[in-house]
Amino acid sequence: SMWLDCALPIIMVRYEDLNAYGEGVLHRVLDEMGVRYRNERVDRAVQQQAFDVKRKQVELDGAGRPYGKTIQLKHLRKGKVGDWKSHFNGEQRLRAKSYFGEVAERLGYEL
Repeated sequence: SMWLDCALPIIMVRYEDLNAYGEGVLHRVLDEMGVRYRNERVDRAVQQQAFDVKRKQVELDGAGRPYGKTIQLKHLRKGKVGDWKSHFNGEQRLRAKSYFGEVAERLGYEL
């Protein structure tokens, strides 16, 4: 958790926020970094990276991608917010909480 308290500027980006309002998150990050951009280009870039759009792209042209279509689709996983919780059993949840509980809580996650 020490990195959260460092003097360096940190731009916090959470997957949940990207999923809910990606364009707004990217605009905020670029603004905080002092990057000049055109709103429509940022909005289009976020829309093109949406999970369902990427999955459709891989389904269409996956055979021509590195490692092939099957591996690319497996790499995409589900893309659902909070799905990581379904992969923890009780012991793993307790272990994660003991190692990462404080940081997770500060970042708005409940283990």
